[in-house]
This record gives sequence, structure tokens and C-alpha cells, in this order.
Amino acid sequence: MQNKIFATTFVLAACLLPLVAQAQQSRAWIGVAAGIASLPPESGLDPAFGRRHSMLTLGVAPEKWRAEVRGDLLWAHWPSYAGPVSLSLNALLPVGSARFSRQPGALLLQPYLLAGVGIYGVGNGRSDAGANAGFGVRIEGERLAVFTEARRHTAYARNLLTFGVGYRP
Repeated sequence: MQNKIFATTFVLAACLLPLVAQAQQSRAWIGVAAGIASLPPESGLDPAFGRRHSMLTLGVAPEKWRAEVRGDLLWAHWPSYAGPVSLSLNALLPVGSARFSRQPGALLLQPYLLAGVGIYGVGNGRSDAGANAGFGVRIEGERLAVFTEARRHTAYARNLLTFGVGYRP
């Protein structure tokens, strides 16, 4: 069931992404990511297996906005009263950038701040609202980007470190 949710969401996002980008005169991207979470000492979880998470992400940067808007579907691979699946809507605010060259298509290094709100425990009958905030760094080319970010999620009461790759159609 878990894999079906991820696959269905990914396929829908991939199909809708080009339409969103064209209709809004904006830049859009889709990404996949994975990472680890901090463990509270009292959790009793095995550090090797109780800290992993996976994420699908869909972002849009409207042409006239400085910020990006991004939706995340996060799957926590640890037991939680809130449940493993969360959906969040986030704002990413770039705090500078640097190009590695003046050539067209040169890599861009871009640090950013991000914050958002979401629903944690989707589909388990005990969902909770929560917030997240943190910072990240993205290196992007014409179509592909890699990113890493650190965020605090209030509903999970943990810090998450995430590494991912994104694609701009």
C-alpha cells in the first residue's frame, strides 16, 4: 500500500508539472529525496533503521516572485503517533546565489531558507497539524539540481537532514 501511494503521487505530479509551468509562466520542478532524522534518546529505536525518511517534492517558482512554493510528501520510516506520511506546503526564500561560470547553462549555487505547514499522519485516523522550518543549499544546472536541507518538524519533534535531486522540465 505504501509503495502505491508513492508511485501514484509521483506519476500524477510528473504529469501535472509541465501544465503548471506553462500555465503560470513559472519555473517548476519535481524531486525525490531521502535522509536521516535525529533520534530522541528515549525513543529506543535502532539508530541504523529508525531514522530514515523519503520525500517527493513538487515546486513552482512564479516568474515575478522571489520565493518558490513547494509541496512535499514525506514518508517517515520510524514509528510515530502521528503516522508515517506527511503532506506539507512550504515557501523557499533564496538568500543569495553564485554562478560557477558566465557561460549559459553554468551551475548555480543557491542557499535558501524554508518554512511550511502540513498535516502529519495522513490516512491513519490520527493526523496532526504541524510546522517545519530550516535551511538548504541547491546546486542546479539547466534541468537537473541536487539539494540538501536541514529542517525541524514540530509534529515529529525531530530534525531532518535530507539529500535529493530535482528535475526542471
